[in-house]
Amino acid sequence: MIEGDEPGVLRLDAGSWTVLIRDELTYTPNSADNPRRYDREIVLGQELGRAAGVEVYHDGRRVRSVALITFPAMPPADEARALVRGDLLILALGQDVHAFGIPGLEPRWETEADPACVFALHAFVGSDDLIVRGELSISRLGLDGAIRWSGGGRDIFTGDFAIGEDDVMTTDWNDDVYRFRLADGAVIESPSRR
Repeated sequence: MIEGDEPGVLRLDAGSWTVLIRDELTYTPNSADNPRRYDREIVLGQELGRAAGVEVYHDGRRVRSVALITFPAMPPADEARALVRGDLLILALGQDVHAFGIPGLEPRWETEADPACVFALHAFVGSDDLIVRGELSISRLGLDGAIRWSGGGRDIFTGDFAIGEDDVMTTDWNDDVYRFRLADGAVIESPSRR
């Protein structure tokens, strides 16, 4: 039986697989006093801090689980920072994007996608690639972890964001508009091009 349809738990369904991600605010690495047990722990980064529990279910039975230990300021798991693509669970954790194999949750790759923080991962029609919306950059990321292109602006990207048929549009702190060509990241519109 799949547990986890409670607040603070993100559920991602992919065919007969279900992935649950929950914030583990009181989790302590290697402690017998944790509220939940995981098959193993994976430390991401050099500083212990926040933990997220990840569980994979197949037809309602748990087959694998890990506790991901990350740096203290990691944002909580939410729909904007987690995707399932094929046999990969892709998570934005701080400035990095991580991919884990499904069902074993083995780390496949890690890519620094933004120098500051990744806000969201976006799938789009016509490609397996992802658009990564970061604080300082917008980038296109392949399912192999390679950055296809990346572009930045004058200030942090905190405003509107949209993926069009051929472009990615975003705005910065000053409401300046930036448009990047989806295919290659070429700048179509920016404050300096006006």
